[in-house]
Amino acid sequence: MAGQQFQYDDSGNTFFYFLTSFVGLIVIPATYYLWPRDQNAEQLRLKSLRKVHGRCLWYCLRLMKSQQSIIPTLKKAALLFGWAVFLLLAYKVSKLDREYQEYNPYEVLGLDQGASVSEIKKQYRLLSLKFHPDKGGDEDLFMRIAKAHSALTNDESRQNWETYGNPDGPKATSFGIALPAWIVDSKNSMLVLLVYGLAFMVILPVVVVSPLLP
Repeated sequence: MAGQQFQYDDSGNTFFYFLTSFVGLIVIPATYYLWPRDQNAEQLRLKSLRKVHGRCLWYCLRLMKSQQSIIPTLKKAALLFGWAVFLLLAYKVSKLDREYQEYNPYEVLGLDQGASVSEIKKQYRLLSLKFHPDKGGDEDLFMRIAKAHSALTNDESRQNWETYGNPDGPKATSFGIALPAWIVDSKNSMLVLLVYGLAFMVILPVVVVSPLLP
């Protein structure tokens, strides 16, 4: 039975998927609940009093104060910044190459699924002449071509590929963790803890409570 391995996402690809989802879960509901309305409750109240107190000094001062508030502007700026980050991450994710692809020796050889053994051997000879390292070809590509040829012509390799998806037989199962290794590095523990505390003990409570304040 193959072993199991856990590895952190050093390339950052999986982490980008996680980060995009995380930012989206914050930005979308925050926009719905926090985006400033055209007129807040105070402005509506003052509007209803305009006919009676429209010329009063206190009314004019309160009206000017409500119109000059920068809180709605700051909320809009923060939400627009969040959307910019979310869209940038989504674009980044759309450009990432797929890391985990099912191995298919037919694709490596450029053949249709179910090609005959004679077709496989013929294609292998053509590709070997073209990509052999001794003739200036790509050594890595040549090795993949040789492996694909063996997977389709060698009975044991073919059985391994059909059973385990790998011509070499079962291999250790790898589970990717959507975090880069530096996050769990002991050298960065204080920085990570500081960011975590700032996000969940300062920023999050302020965002939740601010709409409830008068």
